[in-house]
Amino acid sequence: MFSKLLKKGDKETEHVKTHAQHPVSGPGGHAGHAGHAGNHAGAAPGGVPVAAPGLGAAGGAAGGAAGGSVVQNFVPGPGGAPPTPANIPTPAKKHSGTKASKKTIDVAGLPVHVYGLDELSKPQGGVVPEVCLVIHMHGRTGSARREDELVRKLYGYTQEARSQLRTRTRDVIYALFDQRNHGQRETNALGQKTWKEGNPTHAVDMYGMFRGTAQDASFVMEMLPAYLFPNGERVVTHVSVTGKSLGGHAVWQVLAHEPRIRVGVPFIGTPDFQKLIHTRAVKSNLEDAPPVVPPALRELFRKVDPAMAPYREPSPRNPFWGKKICACCGADDKLVRWTYSEEFLTHVVVAPPNEQRESLEIFVQPNTGHTVTDEMLHVGAYFLARWSLPY
Repeated sequence: MFSKLLKKGDKETEHVKTHAQHPVSGPGGHAGHAGHAGNHAGAAPGGVPVAAPGLGAAGGAAGGAAGGSVVQNFVPGPGGAPPTPANIPTPAKKHSGTKASKKTIDVAGLPVHVYGLDELSKPQGGVVPEVCLVIHMHGRTGSARREDELVRKLYGYTQEARSQLRTRTRDVIYALFDQRNHGQRETNALGQKTWKEGNPTHAVDMYGMFRGTAQDASFVMEMLPAYLFPNGERVVTHVSVTGKSLGGHAVWQVLAHEPRIRVGVPFIGTPDFQKLIHTRAVKSNLEDAPPVVPPALRELFRKVDPAMAPYREPSPRNPFWGKKICACCGADDKLVRWTYSEEFLTHVVVAPPNEQRESLEIFVQPNTGHTVTDEMLHVGAYFLARWSLPY
């Protein structure tokens, strides 16, 4: 899928047991194992091979860095830090996404910015494709306006991936709105701040904002199609979620509590808020106890935090069972540390053993802090396209 792999060091890259690979394939397709000789390009439904761009079928089948293997799934190294891989995937083309159309829809009082409406496929013989709606959620102190460029890039990479799927695919549109207490919805600027920045209710505010935004995602999923297609011009048949930082936390909430959404890509977010808030409290010279973390909030954690779910069970009791997840993190992220998510991502079960590594992808990018890189966007968009667009 990637036309170029950059040499970053000589350390051997290790892989998590649940890794999925990136050459694009549809559900049921098989992607090659990175770092092993004899790698194969992915296959779309029906077994049609999909080679990496610029490599051709032969290049896509070669093993090793020079032959087009994709390195992006890592287990922690000494001290819990992910190892530096030998190769990092680099997008063949960095998308600005500026050509994507954008229309703002007032959804019962919530402004929602929709990308890609003008780019929907033209009817062929009176038939149009189904539509995939991707809901993106921005980070703390951000806004929908400030997230515009990132969403345009995501849209561009998703369309790039769609063009490589050799099967019938849905059209794709992205939706973006302001998180609770952000952008046009801001009611309390202090509520966005941390304890060190003078906000005594940081834990409550933060959890409330992204949990509420996750519920907003369900609202948008239900209501937006009626505004977009009042005469049934198109049918939205699949909804996925992506999110950055605070929005990444919201993605995990959606995946844990919204059974209708089965594909999610959290960027620099964590499913284990208690680990995050504990470390942040200690670093702020506060106790992880009332009133810093009120008893009612602690009880809410026990009931609804993704890390408190039976995520290790291979059964429907596990809310992540049957879902497709691509988690992208920075190895040097000091704000939302990889270690907050490590235990969960190492043990979460999303599918039977023969499907697990196709369904869960973990991309920990070395030498990267609390930022969403073009590599992360590329990895996430290709994963999303693979699992959300074929039908």
